[in-house]
Amino acid sequence: MAGLCLFAYGTLQLPDVLEAVLGLRWQGTPALLIDYARYRVRGKPYPAIVPEPGGNVAGLLYSGVGAAELEQLDCYEGALYERRTLNVRAGGATLAAVSYVLAEPQRALLSNESWELGAFEREHLRDYLLSISHTRRAP
Repeated sequence: MAGLCLFAYGTLQLPDVLEAVLGLRWQGTPALLIDYARYRVRGKPYPAIVPEPGGNVAGLLYSGVGAAELEQLDCYEGALYERRTLNVRAGGATLAAVSYVLAEPQRALLSNESWELGAFEREHLRDYLLSISHTRRAP
């Protein structure tokens, strides 16, 4: 089995985070999720996505994701998110990919602040990697 595709829009776009969670590095392809928006989770350095008409979320598409990796990703993402299959655009095609969307009961935890990968990398990556190195879970 070839596995599934994963659309990563937050911390999992960074090879060091992916390796800390899964113990491996994947090569991602730039992808775009339409009609969603990405915001920072209140009091946390990481984002969540929610449906938002007219929104676009850029991220990376990883292919060949197996059941063992999905189990590890479910653990990492925790109860804040639910895994959904979404359509993303990559390389001129629309593809089905699993991604982690903020669970509706958690909606109040979402801020109205946008989230930028570069700012996360500069301001939070080192401490974030330390916190997940033992648990393989988002803090």
